[in-house]
Amino acid sequence: MKKTLALIMALAMVLGMLAGCGGAAASTPAESTAAESAESVSVEEPANEPADAPAPVEDEKNPAAVADSAVEEALAEEEIPDLELPLTEEPVTLSFWTQAPGGQTGQLYPDFAEYPFFIEAQERTGITLEFIQENFMTANEKFNLMIAAQDYPDIFGKFNSLYSAGDDNGIEEDIIIPLEDYEDLFPHYQKYRTSTKFLETATTTAEGHISGFYNMMSDFIGPFFGMMGRGDWIEEIGQGMPETYDELHDVLLAMKNNYGCTTPLMLDSAAVGNDNFLAAGYGIACMLATNAKESYWMVQDGTVVDGITGEGYKEYLTMLHQWYEEGIINSDFTNAAGAMSPDGMGDILSGNCGVFFNGAPMMSMYANSDDPNMHVVGMPDPVKEKGEKTHVDTTEFDFGGEFMSISTVCEYPELAIQFCEFWFTDEGILLGNYGVEGLSYDMVDGVPTFNDNMMNNPEMAPGNAISFYTGRNTIPTWEANSRLLATFSEDEKNAFSVWSESRDNRDAYPYVAQLTIEETEEISKLAADYETYADECRQKFIVGDMDIEKDYASYEEQVRTMGLTRALEIKQDAYDRYMAK
Repeated sequence: MKKTLALIMALAMVLGMLAGCGGAAASTPAESTAAESAESVSVEEPANEPADAPAPVEDEKNPAAVADSAVEEALAEEEIPDLELPLTEEPVTLSFWTQAPGGQTGQLYPDFAEYPFFIEAQERTGITLEFIQENFMTANEKFNLMIAAQDYPDIFGKFNSLYSAGDDNGIEEDIIIPLEDYEDLFPHYQKYRTSTKFLETATTTAEGHISGFYNMMSDFIGPFFGMMGRGDWIEEIGQGMPETYDELHDVLLAMKNNYGCTTPLMLDSAAVGNDNFLAAGYGIACMLATNAKESYWMVQDGTVVDGITGEGYKEYLTMLHQWYEEGIINSDFTNAAGAMSPDGMGDILSGNCGVFFNGAPMMSMYANSDDPNMHVVGMPDPVKEKGEKTHVDTTEFDFGGEFMSISTVCEYPELAIQFCEFWFTDEGILLGNYGVEGLSYDMVDGVPTFNDNMMNNPEMAPGNAISFYTGRNTIPTWEANSRLLATFSEDEKNAFSVWSESRDNRDAYPYVAQLTIEETEEISKLAADYETYADECRQKFIVGDMDIEKDYASYEEQVRTMGLTRALEIKQDAYDRYMAK
């Protein structure tokens, strides 16, 4: 149980570290472009370069150094006054509401007040943070209670991923302040935020507000999440790595028959394999229960379409019904939380599960299994025919998330803003990406390089150490995903490559096509009805309570009538506005 809980908390840490929540932007072919203008800093890399697979890393301790020669060309010089530190001569304390640290790091150090990068930032800025930390399993509930009680902190962490009405509503409802009223206080953030049209659009609300400080990726190296499974079993079965649905079916059936596992393929109640990984081979994105934000919208030839109607979705449901009848997916999937749940993690570690879905930085954690033969490997997204790619990956982030927003009750809004601005100065970027010199990195030939505290820490794996010593998981800054490669095991790097080669993300709906206040309110009301109905029907189709051949047409008509048709119009309008920018 201790191992199970450690792995669950580790996943929570990874999800935050990889910027997946709420405010992230899906990479599209048109938007993965190099930075057009920004100041050069010694620790940075080219911004938003497209990548189909991870670039070769010559120095695993310092992948950033590989691109140093290109930095000067990618980021143009711009004179910006230095931020004068400390920010205040008199001690000032600001409350910061955020998700509690997770994973192995969170078990060892559950209080952010102990984290070296925060301690160092507080000493340099003169701002002390009073942390209000919530467990990731209850964060959404606690956040909503806090908003209802109007008991706001000075600084919100990840406001827009938790406030379902959106940032514009948050400003209109007098919860967070519009930062453009204080624009002269954050020139460094503005420099990076406006370095490309994409980033400027992504960090500006539909109503034109600057609502918070975003974590922004200076490069894009591909997906960190996907399907994985028991590589040792796959090798013993001898059918090769499955690439198609038919091949995956045969491997899953062999896992059931050869190893007696009751969960050859683990699904959760969404029944899509996390972010549509299992469904994408049918040309659909169909993840429900996301308040109509992005997980079942696609764009094909400029037209917004949904993935919860149509022939591809019907074929997918037909396949899952067959697999359910054959017992190769977990029979309790309708109530399951998936691989991150205690039951799910227990099934994986005990050898009762063959294939599941998770993030690459979690893979090495399965070495804690009591089975010495357990070897987890990344598996390609299944497709209908060999050689095909999937087109609707929703996890290829080349952007980031809104990590800090200033509340309207903050007594010192200027100081709170400047504290956030600190993380976009050269000094703050170095601290946020590498931590404290001598503690987590050393300067080697003038280049910051992770040291043994990061790479060979006896207390924690590198993926956890990077979250303890650096600000990747918690603060907004200008960072490079490629630095994370230094902390990957070989299996994790291989999974990363496998997933990159499986996807081209051609049809992904851009997350940053933002809705207006009125659109957000309307689509939320519509989705509350038709998403609930669609989710209920999905479960019934899979378990056989509804007949797919007889009932699918009426299901489609009903879900459209309940509001899907109007929701498509709203999403099309938002997409058209985004493309016009």
